[in-house]
Amino acid sequence: MLAVVQLFWNIALFRDGPENAPSHPYFIVLLVALQTVLTVITQLLAPGGMSESSSLSEVQLQPIFGALAVTALMTWGALRISGLHRRFYQTFASMTGVDLLLGTLMLIVLQLTGITLIAFPFLLWSLAAAGFILHRAMGVDMTRAVGIALLIAIASYTVSSALAT
Repeated sequence: MLAVVQLFWNIALFRDGPENAPSHPYFIVLLVALQTVLTVITQLLAPGGMSESSSLSEVQLQPIFGALAVTALMTWGALRISGLHRRFYQTFASMTGVDLLLGTLMLIVLQLTGITLIAFPFLLWSLAAAGFILHRAMGVDMTRAVGIALLIAIASYTVSSALAT
């Protein structure tokens, strides 16, 4: 397991590409489950999220599943248009794994500092890492890949926000 965390860390630092990520569908299920756990923890630790009257029944899972579904569909679509849809499992696993790793790191830093603006550099880093992953998976220049990653992020956020209300 440490090797997988190290791989995602190296991808986040632009040292390694998605081609080295595990490509098994069950691995993606594990990553989605871990992403769900991270989201629940984040919602519970958010300002006003954990009170005496709050419970796990108030945690919203639809937004995270919607965001992950949009990310998966748009990633698959981008790879399909490029004729590289066979790289989907590794690409989506890399995007989800790096997002999980950076999200966990961001949550820790937020809890230690209490400064919400600290999330902004992590969001930019996550966007750049997603662009790097798409750059390596699709064989396009980094600018185009970051643009695609930005479109995916905007669509995911839009769906997540719509499902949260």
